[in-house]
Amino acid sequence: MVEAQVTGSLDSQVWSKDQSCRKIQILWKAGTHKYRMIMKDAAVSENLDRLMTLIISNPLYLIGCVAALVVLVIPLFIFIVFAITTITFTFAGFILVEGILLIIGTVILCCVLFCTISTVTVMLLCVVLVYFLINQSLTMLRNIRIHKT
Repeated sequence: MVEAQVTGSLDSQVWSKDQSCRKIQILWKAGTHKYRMIMKDAAVSENLDRLMTLIISNPLYLIGCVAALVVLVIPLFIFIVFAITTITFTFAGFILVEGILLIIGTVILCCVLFCTISTVTVMLLCVVLVYFLINQSLTMLRNIRIHKT
């Protein structure tokens, strides 16, 4: 019974995906049909052809169109350069900050490890020194005891 419920839910998910794909295809076809109708009704291609012949025949219109195009393209170009520069500096700053954090972490870790190793070494040297002192004092006491007898 549980398997039937799981299978039923999977079938409904597949059906909904197929249905949504069909809806997208229908909407796309309707949109392209409306676009073609607008282009045909407004006679856009004919108007563009007439505009191009007018611009080519009159140099002042050509200069005006080029000037308008340049005025419109310059802010777009500046924006694109600004966006690319911002992204580049953001990544570079992130890498720089991450590198500095890694360096700080490495220095702290090295300091902690050095202090730990130094403490263990000093403690071991103290244990060896105490062992050596006890061993020497016992040897001296044995020698004194042997000489007294």
